Amino acid sequence: MRFQTLAAPAAAALSFALLAGPLAAQTPCPDAADSVFLGGGTAGSAGVPSLGYEGSPIVGNPLRMRVTGARPNAHGCVGFSAFETPIAIPFFGATVHPGFPLFALELFVTDGDGRSPVLLDVPVVDASLCGVTFVAQGMIEDPNGPNGTAFTAGRRVELGVAGRDVPFVGRIYDFPLLARFVEGLWDLDGDGNLDVAGTTADGESIAIAHGDHEGGFDPPILIDADPDSGRVGVGDFDGDGTLDFVTANDDSSSLGCLLGQGSRAYQAPTAAAYPDLSFMALDLEVGDLDSDGHDDVVIVLRGPVSAENRCVVYWGSAVGLAGPGQVLLVEDLKEVEIADVDGDGALDIAVTWKEVQVLRNLGSRTFAAPVVTSLGGNISVFEFADWDGDGAADLVTFAPPGLGLYVRWGVGDGTFEPPVGVITAVGTWRWAFVDVEPGGHPELIVHERLEGRTTVLRLEPGRSVVVSSENLHELAGQTLSVADVDRDGMTDLVTFGALRDGITVHRGVADGGFEVPNPVTTMEYASRIGAADLDLDGDLDLVCTSVAVDALTIHLNDGEGGFSLPVNFRGLNNADRFVVARVDEGPVPDVLAIDNTGGRRLVVFLGIGDGAFTPPTAVDLESRPLAIAALDTHPERVVAITTDSATLELRSLESDGSLSAPFVLDLATGDGRELIFGDLDADGDKDLVVATEDLAGIEVFINDGVGGFTPGAVFDPSFEVFQNFGELALYDDDTDGNLDLLAGVLGPDRALIVVHGNGAGSFDGAEIVEGKGAIRLAVGDIDGDGWDELVTADFWTGDIALVRGGGASGLDARLRFDGGGRVGDFVIGDFNGDGLDDLAASNFERARIAVLLNRTFR
Repeated sequence: MRFQTLAAPAAAALSFALLAGPLAAQTPCPDAADSVFLGGGTAGSAGVPSLGYEGSPIVGNPLRMRVTGARPNAHGCVGFSAFETPIAIPFFGATVHPGFPLFALELFVTDGDGRSPVLLDVPVVDASLCGVTFVAQGMIEDPNGPNGTAFTAGRRVELGVAGRDVPFVGRIYDFPLLARFVEGLWDLDGDGNLDVAGTTADGESIAIAHGDHEGGFDPPILIDADPDSGRVGVGDFDGDGTLDFVTANDDSSSLGCLLGQGSRAYQAPTAAAYPDLSFMALDLEVGDLDSDGHDDVVIVLRGPVSAENRCVVYWGSAVGLAGPGQVLLVEDLKEVEIADVDGDGALDIAVTWKEVQVLRNLGSRTFAAPVVTSLGGNISVFEFADWDGDGAADLVTFAPPGLGLYVRWGVGDGTFEPPVGVITAVGTWRWAFVDVEPGGHPELIVHERLEGRTTVLRLEPGRSVVVSSENLHELAGQTLSVADVDRDGMTDLVTFGALRDGITVHRGVADGGFEVPNPVTTMEYASRIGAADLDLDGDLDLVCTSVAVDALTIHLNDGEGGFSLPVNFRGLNNADRFVVARVDEGPVPDVLAIDNTGGRRLVVFLGIGDGAFTPPTAVDLESRPLAIAALDTHPERVVAITTDSATLELRSLESDGSLSAPFVLDLATGDGRELIFGDLDADGDKDLVVATEDLAGIEVFINDGVGGFTPGAVFDPSFEVFQNFGELALYDDDTDGNLDLLAGVLGPDRALIVVHGNGAGSFDGAEIVEGKGAIRLAVGDIDGDGWDELVTADFWTGDIALVRGGGASGLDARLRFDGGGRVGDFVIGDFNGDGLDDLAASNFERARIAVLLNRTFR
């Protein structure tokens, strides 16, 4: 499929060709461009062949496609479709992603290097193609493939005007920390995109983040609500086709109803009083109980004592919610759900605490006496769904008779069969039912908080529950929802709140799972991580230390961004800080680590080239070491160590693998807590910067170009004491051509300190950027555009934040991603050999490393 020119008429012709017939359902331009691997490939003689792209799907760029990595002189074809309908083909061991009918089938013969000719050639992507999406996949004859055939992975390509800012999975969209969240996603403005809303922490507003047409969310807007708004629900209470809000306002003992007027506008709230002024809301649900076209509200209110808690219904009407509420039950209640429990088409009410009580809907706004199911103890969460498809709602609880998730199959009269265990786990946190694989029973998505695991459970005939997919991943959100946020036909996972003030989106993949950072099992409490090619195979391996393990731990790279199980090399005690350097000038990286057992030792591991090390040797230091950095380029081959005696020790790296005697320099402003090498005076030599305790001073040591360092400027940031500042980074924040010094401040302030370099080996001023703090900082060209990006990691939230380079944005315009858990440390490197920098982050409490492979389109 070759297009030689794309002037406006030709581009229009191509657009018409792609959009005609089965492509007519394509959406308008989403102002995005993306390319996603869909999997499904199989190996052949030369490994798994690849369907590779050259150029970019962004308007104004060329876009070309060919098959690479196949068997030489092999016949093959690539199919193109507007649809993605994954179909497993066991005979070939593959999953085919392009759906039928195909709009093109390109035949080819590979050359001697296993490369096909260019199969799609778009010299310039024209604006008329904006919004076009297609799916492609190749198959090639190969005697070493399954039944003589090898398949490439499927690939989905979307043409647009700008790159989607998702180089890593788990994009986080800013949202203020909320007191209560809407349980779910709603199209509040009727534009076809799902939105998120919830009350703000001060209770004075409802924050709404509208869908951005790209599978993400716009910055939130605030709608005035009652001053004490807490729990919130969404429904069409006045029956006009526009969604409205309801809030529980405990201070004023009332429900507040904000009727939607369209165009993202809402009327001022009206109040419906609680039955008693001393009551407060415990739970709130919305549904049309009387089938009159107006949604109603059921609320559980806490009374003066738990035995006087009440279940109350407020009925919707043409003017919104009408009061007073109808009291249905006075009991020791806590939570409420609305569902058609008995399968008669009318919504019933169920309340719970130590038992589930089902109030069957009799019509005419009346309910039967409660049908009680004992649970054997308190439960924390419950939900109804007709999982087995027999017409009766089933009950899922996280509660007794044991710790875990249980299902009770519905009988159809409000009662249930005995419980059946689904997952046994102490920390099951949230779950949701969703039809991940259309055509069968809905799947149950469960997140186990303590295990950091998200599992998709599928129901098979005979009510047999099996694991469909599983991700080892810690979700930082408080509320979990599932929906097709990006409208690609696959269910996405969305969490809100809890540790982080944002909405996290994990996009769905074809096997029913979700895009999350790849987990690598490692040591407990891994606090530092580095990267180097330890076995000289051309792939970056990982090096870790831990305050809880007396060893140096490595993970060897498999060449595709995956890593081996940990291999430990003993010889350290309570190690934390280390650097990777070529101590003996050989090609194999070595490791120098600080021993933290109260001694004064530097432990040296010399690499031998196969991922292993010689027995470590220890170097005695003059004082207890605090921080370490290394420079191993001629002629400045040196390791720098700060100590608790307010000194800086400089030792040369000798060609025999030893270290020279120390050259000791005094620090003028205290003990050096962090240090970093960088060219501050633009002379081509890397100088040394030391930040002293409490950030009392920033001291510069100038590189003389012949292997020596002399004391230079001492800069006073003139800040209050910062006892817990993080590691340093050098980055041209203000794009003036001079390196600036950045340090994250730990603790509740979460500030980022920026000290501006003047290009003459010193600094001219400093500032604090609030709310942008991080325990770890690093710099790398993540998007491959020639400009470095600043990457930060927040230990408390597990966020990985990316600040675009080249002055395109400031520190206030960050992209945030899910780091897989609390991040102890991270390292930047190209782990899968595609030419783009990836991230590997140690999840401090999970004994895991989260590998975030870069998906920037190239």
